Amino acid sequence: MPRYRHFKSYAALLQELAAPQECFSPLGIDPSTLSDTPLPALFRANRPGRLQLFYQVDGPNAHVYVLDEKGSLFHQVVAFHDALTLLTQFQRFLNKIQERMNFLVQEAGKGEFNVAAIDYYQIHHRHGAEPRLEPQNISPFKQSRSYFGVQVIGDMMDNNRSVFTMYCNEQEFSTLEYGERLFEEVARYILSKRASGQTYPIYITDIDLARNLLGVDTAQELQTIHFLNYKKRIEQRLNDALAKL
Repeated sequence: MPRYRHFKSYAALLQELAAPQECFSPLGIDPSTLSDTPLPALFRANRPGRLQLFYQVDGPNAHVYVLDEKGSLFHQVVAFHDALTLLTQFQRFLNKIQERMNFLVQEAGKGEFNVAAIDYYQIHHRHGAEPRLEPQNISPFKQSRSYFGVQVIGDMMDNNRSVFTMYCNEQEFSTLEYGERLFEEVARYILSKRASGQTYPIYITDIDLARNLLGVDTAQELQTIHFLNYKKRIEQRLNDALAKL
């Protein structure tokens, strides 16, 4: 039986939609609401067992939406340079997460974690018109392009203190060494390696977190949204530190 919920703001709605789910559950949006957003079109296109990435260019930024295999919705506003740069960095991350989740599920003896495909779309939305989802050909985004790898490994200590180790092109930075200055030191190192010296955003290319950091007890509870939400949090801290340098 359909259930209805009311949210005080669009931000509160997005936060709720980013929550993990026990299983895929179709979401319908009242056609008389949210007509100025792409959400109705995204959820009409939603399919179980697939990752679907949508982006909408908004001046110098892009709104990125990812519907994961259980229908949880991730949203992030990122700086936009070109489609190749944007989709390549998300493609690398999503592929790594699929590999990691498949390993964890197999290690637990629970079969395999299977995502049928990763679909990419650009959102075109003119005022007063229905949003149009344009499929993006994946082949151009597989082109080899040099990039700065940033891997995050996180664990929870016995005293409920989170500990992180970050690898920036094999250079190691750890909470145990830098403490509260970890994000500042990582941002400083990355900035020093940029020939232009520009403070454009830092993006994480891989993340490996203990289940207790992600708030789950078993590998079967994991879904892509857990990793995307944490990716967003870490990137925010890195880019806040970068802005202060």
